[in-house]
Amino acid sequence: MVRVTLAGIYADRESDKEAALQDEDPELEESISELGKRYEKATNAKFRMASRLFLSNELPVREFSKLSTANISSATSIDFAHNVEASQRINDWLGKALGEQKTHVVEPNELGVGTRGIAISGISVNGHWQHRFESLHKTYFVTRDLAGQVAHSLCVPMMHTFNMFATIATDNARGIFIPFSQADMGMLVLLPLHGIETKDLLDDVQIYFNNAADPPRDMHLFLPIFRVEYDKQLGSFVQGLDIEDLLGEAKFHRNFDQNSNSKINEFKHRTVVHIQPNRPLIEMPETNAIKHDINEEVFDVNQSFVFVIMDRDTVYVAGRIEHLDGLTPKVNCSRKFAESRYHLKKLRKWKSKFLD
Repeated sequence: MVRVTLAGIYADRESDKEAALQDEDPELEESISELGKRYEKATNAKFRMASRLFLSNELPVREFSKLSTANISSATSIDFAHNVEASQRINDWLGKALGEQKTHVVEPNELGVGTRGIAISGISVNGHWQHRFESLHKTYFVTRDLAGQVAHSLCVPMMHTFNMFATIATDNARGIFIPFSQADMGMLVLLPLHGIETKDLLDDVQIYFNNAADPPRDMHLFLPIFRVEYDKQLGSFVQGLDIEDLLGEAKFHRNFDQNSNSKINEFKHRTVVHIQPNRPLIEMPETNAIKHDINEEVFDVNQSFVFVIMDRDTVYVAGRIEHLDGLTPKVNCSRKFAESRYHLKKLRKWKSKFLD
């Protein structure tokens, strides 16, 4: 994305610049086309994706029409010397693009007269599920240590559905793929097995991305409602990077202005993932009290897990959830966790017999 956008800004500046650019590097046209398809697919699956370069008004800027949509624009001129106004403008743009009231991805003290360019991108996921969730239950979300002992428990709201889901099983985890309305898009949830940390799964997420899943089969899915957001600074990757150096392999790099001092000072990315139902749910009895009465297979996301938003070709977002404190609506279970453990043990025993 950065390479395509920068190419659009700084490449040939003749009147027929876009045609000249395409003639010099046909691969760029293909890259832009694929990027557009990806954004369109994400929009249909209730994603919001945004990318923009904010460049010093001392640098030459032009729009590249193939990337100029509501949330994807090649670049915008900005006066970094007025750092308060500049930071507000950047934050307001990203907040609007991601459907948030406010963002604070850039602070005023990060900008100044020496700032040449800031690269900003963001993604907000509010998935449009292929299978409808039907009911809402309350249960305990449990964090365990590596010895398998309970370290923390929290009563949380769980969405429930009964449908066909594909699953995977490895020596380190078991997982389930929960599809979005786009047939090949969805969320892979991985539950670590005994002695495995979520960090280990996330470090090796490519293994699960390429792992063949078992054929879809009927099962009950209990998935917590949660919202997680985080900002990442990728400045160590691009800080002080010469745009010409970034595009040095491209044929059109000879058209760059050698005296423009075109540097990227910072690259920041904001991610928001909101897992919730697409419609109001019927509130049902607490999960722990009913699961042992279910005669079909159960996949219960009631412990620390890894989530991967993906399609067949791309990982859009990956993260790990150690606990749901502050990430989920507050609810109360009628039983304390210690009093409900009988039901959990009974369910685990019944699951073991079923899976054997």
